[in-house]
Amino acid sequence: MLFSKLFWGFFIPSTMSSILFFSSLFAAENELLQPKDVNKVMQQIFDQHVDKKEMSDLILRKSFNIYIDQFDPKRIYLTESDVQPYLHLSDSQIGNIMRQYKNHEYTEYQDLNNTIQASIQKARKIRGQIIQENPQQLFQASSSLAVTDYEDWRDPDLKLVFAKDDTQLKERIRKEIIHDIAGERKRYGEAVILSHQAQTFQIFEKKFREHENQYLFTLENGQPMTEVEKQNAFSMHILKSLANSLDSHTTVLNSSEAYDMRLRLEKKVEGIGLLLQQSRDGSFLVSQLIEGGAALKSGQIRLGDKILEINGQSTQKMALDNVMGLLQGKVGAKIALAVERNVDNTIKTLNVFLESGSIDVNEDRVQVSFEPYGNGIIGKIKLDTFYQSDSGITSENDIRAAIKKLDKQGNLHALILDFRENSGGFLSQAVKVAGLFI
Repeated sequence: MLFSKLFWGFFIPSTMSSILFFSSLFAAENELLQPKDVNKVMQQIFDQHVDKKEMSDLILRKSFNIYIDQFDPKRIYLTESDVQPYLHLSDSQIGNIMRQYKNHEYTEYQDLNNTIQASIQKARKIRGQIIQENPQQLFQASSSLAVTDYEDWRDPDLKLVFAKDDTQLKERIRKEIIHDIAGERKRYGEAVILSHQAQTFQIFEKKFREHENQYLFTLENGQPMTEVEKQNAFSMHILKSLANSLDSHTTVLNSSEAYDMRLRLEKKVEGIGLLLQQSRDGSFLVSQLIEGGAALKSGQIRLGDKILEINGQSTQKMALDNVMGLLQGKVGAKIALAVERNVDNTIKTLNVFLESGSIDVNEDRVQVSFEPYGNGIIGKIKLDTFYQSDSGITSENDIRAAIKKLDKQGNLHALILDFRENSGGFLSQAVKVAGLFI
């Protein structure tokens, strides 16, 4: 199942710099969306939005731009001729789209998605041609890029405009492959990359296809989605484009995104307390055992263990997000793992049975430091989100505790609050944190 439940959130700009506050998170009644749900969900968003209260021609126009941008932000799929019909819709076309919206019909969005699907097939063919033509040249071209940061790799003359034709598109794709190789070279070292060239291309292709499959309505195993799953995915694409057309801070979250949001804002997670990383051969290795989780408490899981199966499902060829989703069961859910471990140069397979629980995330909620100053100190508190959980974990309480901790270090002359990378959170917590100093 691609999306197990729909969540949507509203973000409200604050008067404090560029910090955004997450005001509410809702769960839909139905587990899977259908096109008829789009209008209903949008109305619920309108009901809570500060100034956008109904669908408008402007929102519909913007939604097509955003649908395209969400699919092809790097402009490596669509050409100018592909997008022109959707970027310059006439008033009569918009009027027709509005009537369709009210009748729960989304023909124009379906036409756009068909165009996207055709561009994906073309891009896959082009990638294959580029790799077959001269793979060594791709690795050679990447060598001069490996020492720079990713943001510097992209040709400054390559603006985010659409390719004029397939020849220009092919060059865009070639550069993207070179940039990806440079990133792998920087991450793993030149020797590893040069000795695993075929595997490097396979990793890139898998990454591309994970994104593309969302628009082809294909599962990670290459099989087509069921009709219900397909309609759910299509409805989610439409909802994301419409919601983001209201303003840059309003969005719709699928279940995986909502889970990440809850983790950041509630500092609580449901699961067995495992974090994984994907190795170059595609397998999933345990990279961290979270304190308070069943995996650590059991003593049966170790760092570096390879996760072969979860509840009887092989993790081979799975995407990392989907594997993590299988480990995030509701409280009380039984999770069976098949684990491979190297013991004294002998490979053993172990079966581990755990129960999902609620885990409070205690690490890195607030970062506290200080510098000597005169006969005391200047304290610094860094807060990345405004969070709140039903177990009493709040940013307000953690800031209070951080101040007490700094007081014990010496005479606190001044305090610096660092919100530069704060991604937002609950408005009520932002008010309470501000109230500590006002």
